[in-house]
Amino acid sequence: MSMKKILMAAVAVSVMSAGAVSAATISTSTTIGMTGSAPSYAGGTSILRTGGGYEPYTIANEVNIDANSAVKSNIVISPSSATAIAAGTYLITYNVTGGTFDNAVSSTSNLVLTTSVDGSATVNSVSVNSTGTYSFIVTVASGYLTSMALQVPIRLGLTKATVVVGGSIVSAVGAVDVDGGDIAPVTIVDYRDGLTFSATPVNHVLTLASSYMYFADSGFFPSVGKPIGSSVGFGVTAGAAVSDTPFKDFISGPLTTASITAAKLVVAGDLAAFDARIAAANGYSNAQAPDSALAPGTFLAASANNLTSLKAKTATIVLKPKTPDKSGNASAYTLAAPVVTLASGLTALEFNTLDLGLVSLEGNQFYAAWVGDGSNGINYSVRIGNRTTAAISDVLVTLLNSTNTVTAQATCNLGTLAASGELVINSARLQTCFGAFGRGDFRFTVNTLDSGVTAKMRSVSAGVVNEISLGGGTYSAQKD
Repeated sequence: MSMKKILMAAVAVSVMSAGAVSAATISTSTTIGMTGSAPSYAGGTSILRTGGGYEPYTIANEVNIDANSAVKSNIVISPSSATAIAAGTYLITYNVTGGTFDNAVSSTSNLVLTTSVDGSATVNSVSVNSTGTYSFIVTVASGYLTSMALQVPIRLGLTKATVVVGGSIVSAVGAVDVDGGDIAPVTIVDYRDGLTFSATPVNHVLTLASSYMYFADSGFFPSVGKPIGSSVGFGVTAGAAVSDTPFKDFISGPLTTASITAAKLVVAGDLAAFDARIAAANGYSNAQAPDSALAPGTFLAASANNLTSLKAKTATIVLKPKTPDKSGNASAYTLAAPVVTLASGLTALEFNTLDLGLVSLEGNQFYAAWVGDGSNGINYSVRIGNRTTAAISDVLVTLLNSTNTVTAQATCNLGTLAASGELVINSARLQTCFGAFGRGDFRFTVNTLDSGVTAKMRSVSAGVVNEISLGGGTYSAQKD
């Protein structure tokens, strides 16, 4: 099989078929565009890759496709040599999958022929069918046929299928293969998701020394915030080459974040002690607060200049302490998939929920569930034992949830755990911290790096004693 090359030109795209011996010439006048309007892209600059090959015209999946969506194309078949197609009559066929040739455009003038200097050729007839095939009867009266360019719109499929074009050259009589017959198909239009949404998580540890009001990181004061998700924002997917950037339509050029007109974001996590805010890079003191009319942690980014930072992927999600300062809880923070509005002709795709970071607590941690305040006749006690020879200060208990509404602080300092000693916390002591909480779940945190700490819970009712081990602690910083 002799080799030929096929040039698929779209927005001045030069395509080389598999096995081509030499590069096809590049047409700078070819364009891709909406039917009826086809300005050249980037002055007709070629998007031929260095070293050969080509990039299809990539359309962003955000682009709305309807029955009238079409691309103008200039599909050039170039024989494998200047003398491969001599005088004679031929059947030249183009076929397409993933789209259809515009059946309303079927004229012999749609095929532009080029011959050798001494050559002469004419298009005798044309036929097109609904399956995406264009066929021409061409007569070469003298010289040689050196190229054939089909200039006809291709309507895109509503399913956004990849558009692939191929062809063949056979004799008009007997259908004998000419110059190899079938031409290797090539992709001229494909699709890819355009916009991305990302964040770089940042973790922090709340210190026992501050009663869990401040992070271990320096510089965390009420007047500023600390980032949990840094470099948050939108971007555009990158292709194998600059030319492979997804386009926002069939005319105007690549999709950019400038097409985002509004974005609604929701931060999820424990917001009892901190407010989540959106800030431009390092602009913590001027960070945008959540919209008061919406659910906690909800931002209409279009209502602030921070939308600009989100488009540049330089925004930051900040935790800012509430006033007055409160003890924080261990919590994972996430940013829900944003609700995004795009410019006309575009529809945003679904984004993923992002991890922003983790706020954790220092110390050995034990969890005691189903603990009552004694009002039901059952007395509870938690014994924390110290097997080390050093006293441990600041044993904290945090009320995670309760059956009664309490107004006391969420974290209470129980004092010091003596060396080789114990600390017993009963229902009455817990009521001193939290009031009549009814029944709830508690977390006990012991400020030590040593694992020589144990905990056990006991309940006593009508002389019946039940005990359960809460385990031997290990130093950790973990979420609830």
